[in-house]
Amino acid sequence: MSLTLRKVAIKDPDSTDMVLLSNIREGVDGAADIGFSQEGDEVRIEDNQTWEHTHNGELDIKVLQPASASVAILDGLIGKRVEVCGWTIEGFMAFRDKVMLNRNPDFNSQILNDRIYVTQKAPKGYAPSGAAAFYVGPNALALYNFRAGANDMLYGFEADTGVTTALTGAVLQITTDTIATGVRSKPFLFPFVGAKIIASADFSEAGGDRFRIGVQFLDAAGDEISTSVSDYVQTGRKAHTATVPANTVYIKWITTRDEATGVDSSWKFTRPALRTTATTFSL
Repeated sequence: MSLTLRKVAIKDPDSTDMVLLSNIREGVDGAADIGFSQEGDEVRIEDNQTWEHTHNGELDIKVLQPASASVAILDGLIGKRVEVCGWTIEGFMAFRDKVMLNRNPDFNSQILNDRIYVTQKAPKGYAPSGAAAFYVGPNALALYNFRAGANDMLYGFEADTGVTTALTGAVLQITTDTIATGVRSKPFLFPFVGAKIIASADFSEAGGDRFRIGVQFLDAAGDEISTSVSDYVQTGRKAHTATVPANTVYIKWITTRDEATGVDSSWKFTRPALRTTATTFSL
């Protein structure tokens, strides 16, 4: 499987330093649309059967060399484990853990450009922690397995203080008596200002209680910049579209209570998705 990248972000996990890179698609020796590839390793067992046991993910792109200040940051990150994400034609490239960054400056070309590459080898499927090593595709939340995790939650989600959750299969029930509290996904590195993000899920059994769905935007320190939400009382597939604002580094999918009635509100959801408008993916 291969994936075309629009942009790549590389962040120093120990500081707020970050570099945004644009993929060169044509006009440079060695440039290609394919920026991320995924292949499986196989072994032969018993009567010559094959078993695919490992996935290899490789980010390998040609990028325009950034401004001098960014070059200095990039130079300091080479050979270090960093946070990396991509904005793709189909949606997202996300890594669960920090990955080793490699660079070949002025690679096979007469103009200023770099080759950036990262490789990640991991067992096929989801780890016992409920997360894959990497994910490339339209729904960023699919980095995590949609099944029971710790504390009666879906993997990849966290409850706000004072919120009660109950999980039946892949349907999560949320109960809270406090406005603007609920559950949120883990943060995703996505500092691409101006991108359109769509949060959605199948909601049920709201019982007349109003609930919100949307996106929370965070800065490099993980502090909230803003939230963008729609509120609903009807159940069914609900969605909210938001634009990534200035200074955003991380994003979260959220659903929270929308009213203060003095009593508990309860609603359920399943099949959550966090996607971009670059795809017609339906979840």
